[in-house]
Amino acid sequence: MRNHEPADYHCPFCHLAPDREPDVVYRDKRVFALICPRWWPRNAGHLLIIPVAHHENLYDLPADRRAYAE
Repeated sequence: MRNHEPADYHCPFCHLAPDREPDVVYRDKRVFALICPRWWPRNAGHLLIIPVAHHENLYDLPADRRAYAE
């Protein structure tokens, strides 16, 4: 997979704003989970699971960091 992240790109998850920290509902050494309760109208909220290490896209995740539903 060809990556195309610009050299001056600032990942919003690598530099999570301090005011978003209360939205983090889980954290360990590999991932953290961020709840976004006001993202979609009439939605009670959704959970975004983000790797702690920066990866440009899902295809760059190492095999030991992936999970598959069967």
